[in-house]
Amino acid sequence: MNVARVLIAEDEAVIALDIKTRIISFGHQVVGIAITAEECIKLAADTKPDLVLMDIFLKGNTTGITAAEILKRDYDLRVIFLTAHTDDTTIAKAKLIEPLGFIIKPFEAKDIKTTLEIALYKAKMEKQLLESELKYRTLVLTSTDAMLTLDENGLITSTNNKTIEMFGYSESDIVGSSIKKVLPDVFINHLKEGIKRFLEVGKVLTANTMELLARKKDGDVFPVELSFSQWETKNRLQFTLIIRDITIRRMSEEVIRKYQLELERRVEERTVELTQLINQLPIGINLYNMDGHIVYKNRACAKIWNKTVKELDAENYSVFDDPILKRYGYSDELKEVFIYGGSFNTKPIFFDQEELFSDGRQDGHLFVFHFYAVINDSGNVFRVVNMIEDITDRAIAEEANLALREQKITSSLIFEKLELERNRISRELHDGLGQILSAIKINLEVFEKGNKEDLHPLIVAKALIGDANNEIKNTIFSLRPSFLDKFGLVTALKSLCESLLESTGIKINLVNHGLLKRLCLKHELAAFRVVQEAINNIVKHSQSKTADIIIYLNNDILNIIIKDRGIGFNVSQIGDPKRPKSFGLVSMRERVEILNGSFNIESEPGRGTEISIIIPVGGSDE
Repeated sequence: MNVARVLIAEDEAVIALDIKTRIISFGHQVVGIAITAEECIKLAADTKPDLVLMDIFLKGNTTGITAAEILKRDYDLRVIFLTAHTDDTTIAKAKLIEPLGFIIKPFEAKDIKTTLEIALYKAKMEKQLLESELKYRTLVLTSTDAMLTLDENGLITSTNNKTIEMFGYSESDIVGSSIKKVLPDVFINHLKEGIKRFLEVGKVLTANTMELLARKKDGDVFPVELSFSQWETKNRLQFTLIIRDITIRRMSEEVIRKYQLELERRVEERTVELTQLINQLPIGINLYNMDGHIVYKNRACAKIWNKTVKELDAENYSVFDDPILKRYGYSDELKEVFIYGGSFNTKPIFFDQEELFSDGRQDGHLFVFHFYAVINDSGNVFRVVNMIEDITDRAIAEEANLALREQKITSSLIFEKLELERNRISRELHDGLGQILSAIKINLEVFEKGNKEDLHPLIVAKALIGDANNEIKNTIFSLRPSFLDKFGLVTALKSLCESLLESTGIKINLVNHGLLKRLCLKHELAAFRVVQEAINNIVKHSQSKTADIIIYLNNDILNIIIKDRGIGFNVSQIGDPKRPKSFGLVSMRERVEILNGSFNIESEPGRGTEISIIIPVGGSDE
């Protein structure tokens, strides 16, 4: 229980002390006792009690009723009247002060206690009600919206300052008037419907919002937003209206609407431009949603599949079920792009003409599929772009360029080889035959100038002429071995091995299995030149003292194996234009491949070299 602070105004001391004792026994506090109205007012100002027990008739010129009126007006204090006079006139005067109760003398303790507790409760409730009313009234008065209350006939019963400002009426002009004064009939009809509903089903109309045109005192109309609700007091309907001037908002909305229309127009124009641009691209473009279905495709994409855009739209296609991507193992990568984002490209995928196309191209098409995830502001994938690139022409061009580059390299190697061969022949003619002819000339000059009877210079010249003849034969054999034309491949290779043994000391073992007939001259010449080049390489680079040549013919397939036991080399460097030593090996391979044969070489540093040659000879002989 809250302890109340009570002031007693009673001019009879005995009664005052009795009341004080009883109040204290009830657990409350007595802040003072006054015997006159003036003293009561002063004590109230000093002690600020919660409640005053006031005798209606106090000593002095001022009555308790007057004192109670002053206390209520100046100090917001309420009283309980003590009186022995119960005449109607006195009671009527006292009621005007709105006391919290009356205690009639003589009284009992329970009368004081009951009246005191009721009075304290009423004072508390009235204070809370006053505070609440003040709070909400302040909200109403300071609101930036017009606020009105209506009765069920649509008459305005109260308003706030914003209503007066908004509509231009004074409070006296608008209070008591019909709401039609400021709002059109459409609202009155809505109000009537709400009343009718309440009368029929007993339901209160919930808060509603509507926009309409309001009218000012000067006749101007302006847009407002209206919120209203209804409530009931003692079976009477009351309505609360909140009216907001939305003129500025409407103007802003109109400006925004114009900007939106302009933006939509520009977006539409740019969309058309981009669509036209995308449709002109030679690359097929698909846009997928998260279900794997196509939401956009350009014309190039339709052309790739040899269908119209409408035909593709009619298909229930899902990229997750694409058989091509599944066949080449791209399903997992595709799902990762849809889930986690990122991108990936397929390797070139070949489609033959019968699978998809009727463009007359017999060599088919080669495509690369590119997939890119599109991320939204939240960092999530919401679209996937697929670009289909036809690289057929590019691949053909690259293949042609590669062939051209290889042809250029081959031609360069051939020219280099021819130049080397010219230098070799020139050097051999100069160092061999040239030196011999010079020596013959010198000996003939000695014989001419010397003693005619001395035949030694002639004998030396004759020997040198024999050497020159042998040198010419060797050169001719190197350029075109006569043994090959007359006796065939095996005899020519034997002669070559014997000549090399005599000139270099390298022993070359020639083994023949099954080659007992002559072959086509082009096959014999190619085989001889390849073996000749291989032996030259052995002589120049292998540092080997022995070598083996094995020849055998099996079912019209000529097999030749050339082996040495020399220093070997790195096979990966064959064909490098920067390594002149590889020219001979390249020319050997080309000679064999021209005849649809195969050429293989195996070698490692320190392990020697083995060359395998296979030439289909087709059973033809010369």
